[in-house]
Amino acid sequence: MNLIDNKLLDFIKNSPSVLPPEVAPHQLDSFAISGYPHYENVLSNWFVFFLNTAGEHGFSNLFPEAIKKCLTEKYGIEGLDWLDNELKSEREIITKNKKFIDIIVFDEGDSNARKFDNCLIIEHKVNADLYNELDEYYKSINVENFKLGIILSAKNREDNLTHFKNISYAELLSSIRLLLGKYQPQANYKFILYLTDLLINMDKLSDNVENSKALNFCFEYGTEVDKIVKLKIDADSQLVEQVKIAISDSIFIFRKSYGSSFSLKNQADGVSIHIKMDDLFTKNTFYYEFWLKDKWSEKWSTVEDDSKIRAFCEKNGLKGYKKAANKTWNLISKGDYFYDRNSELNFGEQVHSFLDEKFNPLIDLIEITINQNS
Repeated sequence: MNLIDNKLLDFIKNSPSVLPPEVAPHQLDSFAISGYPHYENVLSNWFVFFLNTAGEHGFSNLFPEAIKKCLTEKYGIEGLDWLDNELKSEREIITKNKKFIDIIVFDEGDSNARKFDNCLIIEHKVNADLYNELDEYYKSINVENFKLGIILSAKNREDNLTHFKNISYAELLSSIRLLLGKYQPQANYKFILYLTDLLINMDKLSDNVENSKALNFCFEYGTEVDKIVKLKIDADSQLVEQVKIAISDSIFIFRKSYGSSFSLKNQADGVSIHIKMDDLFTKNTFYYEFWLKDKWSEKWSTVEDDSKIRAFCEKNGLKGYKKAANKTWNLISKGDYFYDRNSELNFGEQVHSFLDEKFNPLIDLIEITINQNS
């Protein structure tokens, strides 16, 4: 199938820019007119409405898939395929201590008994401080397979919480915009208008610099946008395949692809490497994170002197991080690496060269340090 035709090329070249010359400071929407633009309760009701996949809106799994995309690309979280199924969402679930969970999303289960197969526990914050008993919220929900807490916030947060991950409005909006072309054709027209207003209001509350012109563009040119998204998905898949082939005879094993990012591990399964390709086509760079995990992280957390590792990172152009007490995960290095489009080596081969040159000796040094500390 030829994804690139002359009509699509003309559209890309001649379509209006999705970025306006300046952001309109006071664009009206139904939330602003009704006087409820900042009310968490009102917005939470709308989120629950769109998170119920069988709802009258007709958008099916748009919101759950957008959340899944955020979690996999931002945190590399696995076990989220259940979000592709038919889902229910409810508000104000009473915890064991008689507190209230803002939102839950689940596939099968009983909300009165707080027992589910899989469940997301969502704490929604627009402007309020995070003072809730989140650990108690998490422990109150019983699941057979998977549960995760999410702090859905207007602005990006940097809370250091064990069971809760942050998704900002800007991140959720970005994922929804990419998926709109997929879900819009079967949506109820009335709720397309409501969704547009909700997203405009979220946009204004977020730390996103774009305004609703991007939303209007996606709704107006949904078919063309969908083709472009498929092109990007196809390109990302080709890059991932290049990496799989290039590392096939190395110490690294491909773990999983998350769209525009992927993860690797070493054969001893003590190292996890996450690579994101979000800026590859615009800045010719990819972002990497090098983590120690499980037993390696546990042993590393007892090492008293990690200066040799940080010195190695500095000498080899890597940004090193101080040892943490976490026994499950320890971040060793993260940063950006330049991809040379003019090189005879393809993307996968350049990634392999980077891993071989920078991370192979780093792994050896870490293993020596851990063994000496034992």
